[in-house]
Amino acid sequence: MTPPVDRVLLDYAQDKIAVVDRDGTYQYLNRAAKSILGYDPDDLVGENAFEYMHPSDRDHVRARFEETIAVDDEFVDVTVEYRHRQREGGWVWLESRMSNLTDSELGGYVVSSRDISDRIAAERERDQTETRLRELAANTDDVLWMFSGDWSELLFLNPAYESVYGGSIDAVEADVDAFIDRVYPEDVPAVRRSMAALSRGESVDMEYRVNPAENYNRWVWVQAEPIVEDG
Repeated sequence: MTPPVDRVLLDYAQDKIAVVDRDGTYQYLNRAAKSILGYDPDDLVGENAFEYMHPSDRDHVRARFEETIAVDDEFVDVTVEYRHRQREGGWVWLESRMSNLTDSELGGYVVSSRDISDRIAAERERDQTETRLRELAANTDDVLWMFSGDWSELLFLNPAYESVYGGSIDAVEADVDAFIDRVYPEDVPAVRRSMAALSRGESVDMEYRVNPAENYNRWVWVQAEPIVEDG
């Protein structure tokens, strides 16, 4: 018997397309189940999808699924992220989209899932790197700062600023000119020229005096580099 055209098309989809009943039991899976999870589709049909989810994610996904299919008077479309067990015993991160609409021919709720493991790994690496950098910044005597390209917004300033420049981080967050207010007046024009150079994409290496509470007797050596993103 020739399979319906729509099922043939589903088998060519890169995402895992599944149909589950109200209990979460797999009624159908396309061929992507093999490439993403390692299981042949027939291996999972009749199995409960929630039992293949990571224990830490299972209750959350089940709750979102039950909330979604319980709505009758309006269309509900939700997306959840969770870990699904692979045939070889590992875990793959999936982003699944599900709704309260049923497929009469397939006999259940259609769930479309894509592999987001690479994205999750990249996000974790970025978060770990940022955490390490912040820990380093919090424990160095050097002042580390980052402003937006037009100097309208403070993006980062570590605690060493308060002891070196004699100002508060909160003040700079509220008004970036507070950063300039800590600079010796005669040095301000040179500092502003350097700020303009950075905005043009040029590196800066200069010295100037800061901290009015110490009569501007504190000299700082500033090395700054522009960071360019998306032009």
